[in-house]
Amino acid sequence: MSAEIEEGADKGERTVRKKIEPLMIELLSEVELESGLKEWSFIPIIMSDKFIAGFPEFVKLRRKDKSLDCRVHIEYERFKSAHEQEQVMMALDAMERSIKMMGKQKITENDQVILKDILSTVRKKLLITN
Repeated sequence: MSAEIEEGADKGERTVRKKIEPLMIELLSEVELESGLKEWSFIPIIMSDKFIAGFPEFVKLRRKDKSLDCRVHIEYERFKSAHEQEQVMMALDAMERSIKMMGKQKITENDQVILKDILSTVRKKLLITN
């Protein structure tokens, strides 16, 4: 996970990334996807209305290295003022949206289900246990 973030949301994004990323890496290492996808790069875009137009949402498949870059918006003002649990929820919701966008890049429905299941496991670990 990396990010396109505006000042003011950077600390929250780092905290959220440190919670989500290790769990995602662990769970993704246990699966093999039909599409042969080796890497899923989720890049949240947390920018105010002033800058957001320059940062469109997209999903890009890099066939050569079998990686997928997913750039998805998270509402800046809401994220900036949210408590940590809500920030985690917002990031996980954005990741779920990125999975829905993967169909445009010919990521199979079965692979999308697997990724959603992994995301659901992460959500349960981070939001229900705390």
